[in-house]
Amino acid sequence: MSQFLSLSKVFNPNPGWYRGDFHCHTNHSDGVHTPPELVEVAKAAGLDFFAITDHNRIGAYPGFGDDPGLLVIPGIEVTIKDGHFNVFGVDAELDWIGDICGGGQSLPRLKGNYQTSSDLMRRMAAQGLLNSINHPLLRPWAWEDSTTDVRNLHCLEIWNDPSWPDNKRDN
Repeated sequence: MSQFLSLSKVFNPNPGWYRGDFHCHTNHSDGVHTPPELVEVAKAAGLDFFAITDHNRIGAYPGFGDDPGLLVIPGIEVTIKDGHFNVFGVDAELDWIGDICGGGQSLPRLKGNYQTSSDLMRRMAAQGLLNSINHPLLRPWAWEDSTTDVRNLHCLEIWNDPSWPDNKRDN
């Protein structure tokens, strides 16, 4: 994996406000841009960072190169029948990654030792990763797992793509 996807590399040591996007896709899932193109789009928008969160995939990571010129946070959007959630701080060495990747852009159910999304979130949180439910009210991808243990949830996406037709209501 490219060094810049490490969460320990500092891109800007100065305190302040930073502009970014915690939910971006490349053409490795349902995005339209290659990794280098996505970097250029982010720079043109004045972003300081973005999180790469392809659906059940981490294959785009090497495509960002060694120095994209802004922070790219390694993540993944775990896409299951009950909804979608992002995980931030991902690398290819995590023990659950094979249960998520390679199963298509939407897993009908979780594989391996994970019977529920809470089981998987618990494991991810124990590894120091951050879990965030995506577009919790936006149909058809709304979060529908009523058994979710929120103790393993660190964030919640509250603002969605404004170009999506139902987002005025769902945001």
